[in-house]
Amino acid sequence: MKVVVSEFLDMKEPRLSVLMSVYKEPIEWLKQSVDSILQQTFKDFEFIIVCDNPSYTNGIDLLKSYSDKDKRIVLLFNGTNIGLTKSLNRGLAIARGDYIARMDADDVSLSGRLEQQVQFLHTHPEISVVHSYIQYFGDDINENKVRRSPLCSEKIIDTLMYSNCINHPAVMFRKADLLNNQIKYDEIYRRSQDYALWLQMALKGLKFATIPKVLFQYRLSGSQITYSHRAEQLADEKRIKRDFFRKVCEINKIEYPKQLTRNYIKSFRANKALGVNHIIIIRALKFQMYYSLPKTITKFVRLIPDAVCMGLSTKQTIIILLSFILDKRWSGYDMNYLIEK
Repeated sequence: MKVVVSEFLDMKEPRLSVLMSVYKEPIEWLKQSVDSILQQTFKDFEFIIVCDNPSYTNGIDLLKSYSDKDKRIVLLFNGTNIGLTKSLNRGLAIARGDYIARMDADDVSLSGRLEQQVQFLHTHPEISVVHSYIQYFGDDINENKVRRSPLCSEKIIDTLMYSNCINHPAVMFRKADLLNNQIKYDEIYRRSQDYALWLQMALKGLKFATIPKVLFQYRLSGSQITYSHRAEQLADEKRIKRDFFRKVCEINKIEYPKQLTRNYIKSFRANKALGVNHIIIIRALKFQMYYSLPKTITKFVRLIPDAVCMGLSTKQTIIILLSFILDKRWSGYDMNYLIEK
């Protein structure tokens, strides 16, 4: 695996490391992405770019030309295609900044993104991960289409029990929090590796936040991995949720339920009385209930009292009721959007 490291590494350590992996994105997209980072108002960063496709010759030539002009760029070349997850871990291993910012090779960071996120983490030392609202652009996309996420850590973690509400390429996080908790991208998962990372962080008690501004533009196109490997991504998300819930049960020394039943809810209440970490159990039980309950009349009748017992909010109870009535698996984010708009 070849590494091209600029003379910038001989200088002082940067405050921030920007991490991006490229595969075979159209050259014009790659130019827009790289330029959007190099033209940031915040300048004290290194830009680690991992090329995961040895045959991507035009992209490699472009990146080398950028590297010759800007000494902040560090290029890593994988000898073979190893996938996004391993490529990100390879970049993390050499990152020198106190903060790590993610970037994708087909998206655009608005000029003040890095400055505002660095300032936020500096003034909020209790927060480990921060991201922002994102604006969609690309094929047949309304220019005003914005994805808004929960703002505070508690609501973000609550929503993560149902779906991934954190915009991965728009995040910035503290490198020390990963190192101190021995966390990295889980290489078991080729897709949805970010979702697994957030749940690892939640288990460690790390906190999240959202800057309620659009600082990032997210490209939508049928050629993207998100679209072309959607089935594999959904399968990984299901495994991630199941594995997370098993870990929650293991940590709290309770038996993993194959199916959520009234007896298990009673067991949960008993465990709560004994003083186990019931907050994370409540949240885990929410999505276990949400995704695993069989759709029977008896279960439907029990939904509201069970929801009250488990501490679900009115909005979350509506999510589950509608999933029964409409036979639709609403995500926490989609339902928030449906109700609030």
